[in-house]
Amino acid sequence: MSDTSLFRDFTVNSLIDDAHKQWKVELNHHVFREDMANDIIDTSLIPHVSEDHIVWKAEKNATYPVKRAYILCVKELVDTSFLRRPGYWSSIWKLKVLSKIKNFIWYMCRGCLPTSFKWSYLDFFS
Repeated sequence: MSDTSLFRDFTVNSLIDDAHKQWKVELNHHVFREDMANDIIDTSLIPHVSEDHIVWKAEKNATYPVKRAYILCVKELVDTSFLRRPGYWSSIWKLKVLSKIKNFIWYMCRGCLPTSFKWSYLDFFS
């Protein structure tokens, strides 16, 4: 039997002693690296949870699409305000010029042209 077949039906609940609502310390150390096992064991367990089940509140059908998780992180969990710049960015994409010209204008206005010269789009337009 291969090592991976041992973990086919493995769940988080497999790492918990249900009777005592505590982590199976020895099993955690057997399955994970030392630092990971310690992090798991240091995670508090809630005594009144009786059943392990999959939950992903961002989707109605409880699936976990990576795209949705990315969107959640970008829009709700990670501060991306430093990426936003005032302006009418959509008008760049409406220009009737080659795509590479639109991209160049966008990069220039965002101040992210790959050059050794450091400048700000504010310096350029003020």
